[in-house]
Amino acid sequence: LVDPEQREQRCQFDHVWIQKLQAEGIASFARAWEKLPLWSSQESLPTDLLEKQREQRLAHDPHQLAHALRALSTGRMPAMWHQLESLTMPVELVVGTGDQKYRAIAEAMIEHLPQASFSLIDEAGHNPILENPAAIRAILTASKAHE
Repeated sequence: LVDPEQREQRCQFDHVWIQKLQAEGIASFARAWEKLPLWSSQESLPTDLLEKQREQRLAHDPHQLAHALRALSTGRMPAMWHQLESLTMPVELVVGTGDQKYRAIAEAMIEHLPQASFSLIDEAGHNPILENPAAIRAILTASKAHE
């Protein structure tokens, strides 16, 4: 995030989640986290897959998760847009078609990356690896074939 106001809003958003995690515990946090609109594309996934994902979330150490939310917040990370043009390696930007926010970010990034390609994953939102693993596999396989 470049805009200072957006950075502050994100820090506040993350702070609320950290407090929820610390006050209510990992189970309550995970239930609330799963209800975020960001994950709405996962509502139609098989129940067993969602249960596996929930088990992974519940296995997180709440103290370490709070630390990660604090330290890795996009509100705290430095904006690195000015360095994108210096990347000389191939970059593959992969976004689910249902993730409008990150699609816009990827479309903006590709303008600054000298060797970038952009893949949209159908039937996926913010987590295309979980939501459409076959499409991710195809991208990785194609990428490996071009090496």
